[in-house]
This record gives sequence, C-alpha cells and structure tokens, in this order.
Amino acid sequence: YGSSFYEPNTMQVPDGRRLVWGWLNGFPGGHGWNGCLSLPRELSVSGDGELQQIPAPQLAKLRGKPVEWRNLDLNAGHILELPKTNTLEIFAEIDLETAQTVELELRNGQQNSPSVVVNFNGSELKVLDATAPLQITGNHRKLTLRIFIDRSVLEVFANETVCFTKTITPMGNDSSLAFHASGGSAVAKRIEAWPMKTIW
Repeated sequence: YGSSFYEPNTMQVPDGRRLVWGWLNGFPGGHGWNGCLSLPRELSVSGDGELQQIPAPQLAKLRGKPVEWRNLDLNAGHILELPKTNTLEIFAEIDLETAQTVELELRNGQQNSPSVVVNFNGSELKVLDATAPLQITGNHRKLTLRIFIDRSVLEVFANETVCFTKTITPMGNDSSLAFHASGGSAVAKRIEAWPMKTIW
C-alpha cells in the first residue's frame, strides 16, 4: 500500500525463500536522480492461504545499539526519544485489549516538518494518506509493527501481512515517537528502536 512502490522484482534464494523488492518513486526532482530500491521482503503463504510478507531477516545485521520500553499504558500517552539518527528500525508489539483506536506519531526532529501518523481503528490501518484493511480477530488482539525509516523513505509492516511504502519529508536526527489509545485500554508490551547502519 502507498503510491511509492512499483515495478516489483522477485527471486528465489538458494535456501528456497522467496524475496521481493520494488522500485520507489515520488522524490522531489532536480537532484539528478529520482528513485531507489525498497527493502527486500520475504514472502510466504500462511496455513489458511494468506500472503505474508516480512522484512528480510538479514536486515537485523544492520542494527545498532537499541533503546527499549516495556508495558506502557497507551491511554496515558507517551513520547519516546528515538536514537539520534534518521535511519531507524522501530518494533512495536501492542496489546489492543479494548481500545477502539491506537495512534502512533513519528515526530520529525526538523523544525516545521510534518509528523508521520500511523492509525489503527480496529479494521483498517492508515499510514499518512494510504489505508489498508487489517482484521485482528480472537481473544488476544495484538498489533505488531515494524517501521523502517531511511531518511526520506518510510516502510511499515503490520502483523506480517500488510506493508506500506511511502516517500516522506526527510527525517531529522532528533525524532521522537508518540503513542496514544482511545475508546478503551491498550498496552505496548514492547517497543524497541535501533539506529540502522549502512549496507556499504
């Protein structure tokens, strides 16, 4: 989901896994280039026939020193200071409990720059202006997010099924993460953030 991901390519690696990546557009012109590749995603099919997609596990090798929070009551609202960089991976495991909505706001560290808002309303996940259906059933309602920021590229993976790819206003090196739940209780069981190292 999102208007920035197109022309996907796929390959099967020697161990049998299927990887896919796309070309990203939507960057401002005048720089002598206008595109880059997305993160590689590992594809699979669940037991009930649903397509699943996760960031390629090898991306964990790019993680720097993490910061971590546990068991945060999201009804109280929280603002978390992220690592001082604009290349990040964020993991959030949220127990939705009875909450009707949960909102996550990535606040850009650059003055007068817009925030990135991720909102889940019980049946849909919205990232900026893109919306995707996301059904969470059962007694234990959990939302798991993996968010990657590479300066002006945002990729959001939700519950190993839905993925958003968007170009954004470049993030600053002093960003923060705000959480809030409404319409009932919700707890962030674990939030972890890593600075991401270059692949080169």
